[in-house]
This record gives sequence, C-alpha cells and structure tokens, in this order.
Amino acid sequence: VRMNMSDTTAALTIGEPLAVIRAATGAFAGLIVRNGNQIQSLNADLGGATNLFTVDPASFVSAGNVFGSALPGLWIFVDGRTVYGVNLATPANRAPLATLATGETLVSHPVGDGTSGYFAINAAATGRVLRVTGALAPSDVTTLDAPAQYLAVTSSRVVASLASTPVRIVSAPKTGGTMQAVHTASVGETALTLLTSGENVYLSKLAIGIGALGSSTVIVRSDGTNAQTLANTRVMHGISPTVVSVSQGGLSQSYAIVLADGVSAIGDFAGATVRAVEGATRNTLLTYGTFPATPSGTVFFMSAAPLQYGQTGLMSFFGMSSNSASDLYFMKSNTAGLQRVTTFVTAM
Repeated sequence: VRMNMSDTTAALTIGEPLAVIRAATGAFAGLIVRNGNQIQSLNADLGGATNLFTVDPASFVSAGNVFGSALPGLWIFVDGRTVYGVNLATPANRAPLATLATGETLVSHPVGDGTSGYFAINAAATGRVLRVTGALAPSDVTTLDAPAQYLAVTSSRVVASLASTPVRIVSAPKTGGTMQAVHTASVGETALTLLTSGENVYLSKLAIGIGALGSSTVIVRSDGTNAQTLANTRVMHGISPTVVSVSQGGLSQSYAIVLADGVSAIGDFAGATVRAVEGATRNTLLTYGTFPATPSGTVFFMSAAPLQYGQTGLMSFFGMSSNSASDLYFMKSNTAGLQRVTTFVTAM
C-alpha cells in the first residue's frame, strides 16, 4: 500500500522487502525485494521490477538495514555460506565479504558510522566482528569470547553486548584490535537498552534475581573508564541530532538520551521524572516533567518516538492494575513539558 493511493486503488503485490533505496536527497526511490529465489529492485511507485540476481531461499538471510557514506548506501546478506555486500547504487553487483564456518551465523542489524559498516558473526560460544567500507572492502575488527547480541559504535570504537552470564559489554577500536571489557553486569541483572553517544555508552539494566530488585543505568566511556551508575534510572530512548548527516552515521547516532529517574524497584513509573541528557557530555539538556504519584504504572518508550531532536513523541503509561488509568503522554523532544492527552481506562 502506498500513501498516495486512493480508496479505490487496488493493493500492490510485491516480493519480501529487504532494503530501502533512497535518492541523494534522502527521498524514497524504491525497494530491494525477494521473489522466490529472485532478488529484484522496484522503483518509487513499487513497480518496474528488475531482476538483479538469484539466491538460495533456504540459506538466504538479509541483515535488515543499510549504511554508507553516500546514499543510497549498502546492504548485507547471506547466501549459502557467504556474506555479501551490495552498493545500492549498482544493486546488480554483489561482493563477497566473508565466509561462514560451519555453525556460524550472521547477526542481523549491522551498524554504521557513515564511513564503514560493522557486523557480527556468531559461533556457538564465540563471535567475531568485521568492518566493511563503502567500497565493500572487508577487514577483521576483533574476536569475541562469547556470541554478540547487539552492536553499537562510538566515535572511535565498536561496542558489543555479549550473550554471556553475566551480561558483559566489550569494545574494540574500529580499526581493529583486542577486545576490551567495558562493563560486567552482576549475576541476575538483565540488559534492557544499550545506546551510544560520542564516546559514552549508556546501559540500562534490571536486577531481577540478586536479592535487590530495581532499575539502574550505567554510563561509561567506550574504553571502560569514567563509569557512573544512576540508581533507579532507566534509559528510555535515543534521539538523533536536529541535522542528520549520512557521513556521520545518520539516524543511528544519538544526540540526546532520554532518561526516567525515580523508577521503583518493581518498575513503577509513578512519580518518575523524565529528562534528556546530551549523550556525549552527560549534561542535562532539559526536564520534560514528572508522572503523577498515582496510579502505579509502567512506561514503554515510545508509542511514537522522535527520530530527531525537536520532533514530538508519545509515551504510553500503562496502569499496573485493572482499575488504574492508562494514558498517553505527549512531549516535544527539545521543549520542557509532559502532557497527558488521553485516558484509555478511567481509574476507579
């Protein structure tokens, strides 16, 4: 379905969407899709299917996002045991980047800094991180002593959350080097959110099995130094700068980090204060407001999230009991104020 369709226009039938093609201006210019074993490109009207190459549907895995120093960017996928990269400016040409050993899998969602992209390959008990330039030249970044769950980038390093017990955050220089510890959670702590800004790493954790329940947020430099722990605080969202540069990673780079202070041990947001900090400096930019002291409830940020600083968003406050109010709260990301705009369930 296209946004410019009328109520009488028939819906379109297309292949599985894999990657978005954008013009130099950032405007939507088409899609890469899979139709059976055929990879195709579509134009901005989602027509004009052009066959690019074929894949094995049984082993094909798309990485799910694109990156690059210039639009339309790059796309990574697996076909057979080979990881391929495609420059979407010439989508019919695919270049091999790595070979998967038996038991290895590509971790979805590579990350980019505008100059290069970074992706993880996991084995059963280990992992490795690779870098690929805009010219589709691959190189090794580091090896991991546990599989990677999630990757992020700072100005100088690649950060990985490891699937280990306890959860560990590690990093390595983008140019390649030895894995270095950044933060190790306590046994029983679960990692909720991992964001980066500048050289800072923001890790939101929930303690559920170590005798003391509660949320906390660790802010630490990507080399493991200058660690700071904020008790009863949860990371809610990362917001990109007002002006986004593709050459600096686009929307994957956070300028403002939204935090909720005063979250109770059981995750109750009643009376919690929501503020934004400048991610690179940790300085508070502004305070949006405070949720009412009653009723008890939890917040999932965000029902509608601001992509760039200055845009608006909605937070859903869900009452913890059947007769508690559930509301939407409106905020403008660069302006103080937290406004309740609905009441889905009226408190009794």
